[in-house]
Amino acid sequence: MTADANGRLWMSGIGCNAVVGYDPRTNQWTEANIGTTTGLGITVDAMNNIWTPTYPTATQLIRFPA
Repeated sequence: MTADANGRLWMSGIGCNAVVGYDPRTNQWTEANIGTTTGLGITVDAMNNIWTPTYPTATQLIRFPA
């Protein structure tokens, strides 16, 4: 699990084909189906992009509006 620069919480998990975000300020959820299985781990970079590893070999960049 990670938090972006806007305080939204992001989650991914093994065996799941989506990244899920939650905004506690608005009590709203965001789901991004990435079309492949995610791995363990998720992080945010300095540009507020969400990254998660995918299975079996690729890395998928997930971008959401800041």
